[in-house]
Amino acid sequence: MPSNEFANLSDHELSDIAAYIRSVPPVDRDPGRVRFGPVFSFIAAFDTSAFAASVLDHSKAHAVEPPQATPTADFGEHLVQVCRGCHGSSLSGGKLDGDPDMPIVANLTPHETGLKDWTEADFVRALREGTRKDGTRISERMPWKAYGQMGDTELKAIYAYLRTVPPKPKGSR
Repeated sequence: MPSNEFANLSDHELSDIAAYIRSVPPVDRDPGRVRFGPVFSFIAAFDTSAFAASVLDHSKAHAVEPPQATPTADFGEHLVQVCRGCHGSSLSGGKLDGDPDMPIVANLTPHETGLKDWTEADFVRALREGTRKDGTRISERMPWKAYGQMGDTELKAIYAYLRTVPPKPKGSR
């Protein structure tokens, strides 16, 4: 569970998630037995820092309410937290460790190897249609269909925030 990507959710957002989960009908099937392979077992035994929850500051206070939903960089920064798991802390993308089938992750910084020449309209279109500015398709591994369902306010806020991050070459993560 990428708990570090959700650690900055406000109390209000967490209660909204809990309310939604409670509203969904239960599934009547056996999920099967959970089994851990040798790699997971090795990591669990020797490197607990590999688990996001083990490196979080669990005593850190967090917001009661999320930032105001406006098309600003402040709101965009809040929304972008979930992007850092794949695109990295600097949002410059690159190859992900541990998943050989994962495509190279895009650079979201305003660098020439990233979104330097992208307009807000290019960015919104990419997430709504799954097509980059140059016409190439975005991998289905990127949840662009889910993010494309965000409203204009959210997508414009994300774009506004991405314009404020320092430009970094692709792969700097």
